[in-house]
Amino acid sequence: MATQCKLCGLHIPGGVRSCMMCGRKNLVAVAAGETITPSLPTPTEIRSPNQAKFSSWLWAVAISLVAAPFFRVLAMVLYLIATTAAINSLFPDASMTQSYISLTRSLIWAGAIIPYLLTSGDIRNRFVN
Repeated sequence: MATQCKLCGLHIPGGVRSCMMCGRKNLVAVAAGETITPSLPTPTEIRSPNQAKFSSWLWAVAISLVAAPFFRVLAMVLYLIATTAAINSLFPDASMTQSYISLTRSLIWAGAIIPYLLTSGDIRNRFVN
């Protein structure tokens, strides 16, 4: 005897325990030639595409996309500061002018390139759909 999904109405072959269309396990046995009326959700229960719920795991992705560049720049700055401090403590008589210049140059570069990348129309046209 054939079965049919109670929710979507798909005919299910023998031996299958769940609907291949909707994945539900609410199957109903039907006689040959008989069909059942599926119990699909009413139109008020169905969401339109602009009413779609933002899945909870997507929040983690969104937050990480915003926070990752900030943490990456912070890590680079802290690395440069820590390296400069370590060299200064290991070699107190060494001239640290070149290290401070390098640190300042990196901070200026980051301060210039980050706003450009965030506000550039060329970058937006190239990388945003």
